[in-house]
Amino acid sequence: KTIMTASTQSIRQLIIRHVDAFQRSNQIHTTQTLNKLQHELTELSLCDQMNNVELDQTEATTTVPEKEEIEAAIIHCTDCALSCTNKVEVMERLGQILAAIANQYGTVDMVLDRLKGAANAAQDVVRVKGCRLIAPFFEYSPEFVEGLLEPRFSDKAQAVRNAALKAASSLNSSTLQKASVWNCSHDPSWSNRNVALASMKNLEDIIPRVRDTKSQVRVQAIKKLHETPLQEWTSQQCANVIQAGLINERCSETNEATKVMVCTRWMKAAKYNPIKLLSHLQPFSFEAECEAVVKILLDASDDILKDLSDAEIRAFRQGLDSIPTEVAPETLLFARLKCKDRPDRLHRLIPDISCLCDCIEESLHKLASIVEKSQETESDSDEEMQLLFLCNQLFKLAHLCDLQEEGSRRLFITKCKLFLTSLETPEELLDEALQALRQANVGEQEHFDVVAEIIRELDLPPNNELAQLRIISILSPVLESTSTNLPDEQQFKHHALSAIESENALLREAGVACLGRLALFSEKCEPILL
Repeated sequence: KTIMTASTQSIRQLIIRHVDAFQRSNQIHTTQTLNKLQHELTELSLCDQMNNVELDQTEATTTVPEKEEIEAAIIHCTDCALSCTNKVEVMERLGQILAAIANQYGTVDMVLDRLKGAANAAQDVVRVKGCRLIAPFFEYSPEFVEGLLEPRFSDKAQAVRNAALKAASSLNSSTLQKASVWNCSHDPSWSNRNVALASMKNLEDIIPRVRDTKSQVRVQAIKKLHETPLQEWTSQQCANVIQAGLINERCSETNEATKVMVCTRWMKAAKYNPIKLLSHLQPFSFEAECEAVVKILLDASDDILKDLSDAEIRAFRQGLDSIPTEVAPETLLFARLKCKDRPDRLHRLIPDISCLCDCIEESLHKLASIVEKSQETESDSDEEMQLLFLCNQLFKLAHLCDLQEEGSRRLFITKCKLFLTSLETPEELLDEALQALRQANVGEQEHFDVVAEIIRELDLPPNNELAQLRIISILSPVLESTSTNLPDEQQFKHHALSAIESENALLREAGVACLGRLALFSEKCEPILL
């Protein structure tokens, strides 16, 4: 009975029935369909053999299903797929089963020729369907498929480019990957850029899309970045994402997506240890970006952490509650921002002003020795950058320390005067040191008096260009921050004019800038430069 049922069906009917069943159900696997089709074709062949046995029991003649009939059936299914208006998912499943059947019966080239005509057709809708059907054939003829899909990336129709990009996203092809990168940056359609973005694998290709003109692409790029572990990121790449997503806010969606990535993905990779995360971000090179990260960690709401479990949220909160005790660039940055509203919690890291001054002094001595070595090798080392950042953070921490007590305040002023009069103190530290000194002084008059003492001490060796440059470097930020009349304007002007008359170009440039600031305090115009 089974054989008679199979014999009543043609080869075309069998193939069409199995293709139709496969595209209708997601539960059917390709291998299952191929095995069942092969079994029924074998039954059909056996049925034909039995029907050809002569009544007189002479030798039987057999009729084997011809290859041409199978090819015609597959081509018929391909033409039906190109002419129907099925959904994208259905078209993809049709492509899978057609490619598998064509490969099993050796008709891949014939089907690809058919799809080539569709991919190059005049109608946009036909080209779209051709792109959707062709991707599964990459396994059997990769070069041919690449040659068909790549020209469609620059098709005039947006829908065709979209279909080609979706087809290429599932293929392991370096040629199509390079073409997708170009579309991800230059395609005028944001939906096409999003499709191309889905196939990106390299951080260098994904990170620039965080600055895309469309928020949908920016958010999609950040979500795509979730797939890459933090250990594979460089500090520069992290800084680029933070700049685009947090510092240079473009929209609330991008900002929110960046916060989620930092608080859930990055912190989880750092074992919910903010110091470990900051160490990876290298605060001595990217201070503003690290500050932005610490701020969003401290302000993280439950809505931002909704993807974490209760245990992970507790670990997140506990990691932020602890105050580090080790003096390092990342610990100082975190402690400064953490204790901004609670300076009393800083005592675990910096117990008192004398301890702060000792840390600054020790760091400056280390920095001086490293600078001397780097001058011999004519190169800047990471250790030098770290110590510069460390000293800057220590001066910034002075704003949070207790300077109300007179003894501590006098000690800090004395130490600051020593730091500023020492020519070994790098220029990069002067601004923060002067701001800390201003914080310790009571009123602008006392501040000017202390600055005047520093300048007089620096002016003791005559015709010393380094001392003159240090005087100008101190005067310029002081003049920028003052809001009252200068108590010793003529003395300040004397130093500026001396710098302008110097033969050292760098000193002359600094003198001109300082003189411009001095002019703001003059009551009358003195054309001394002329």
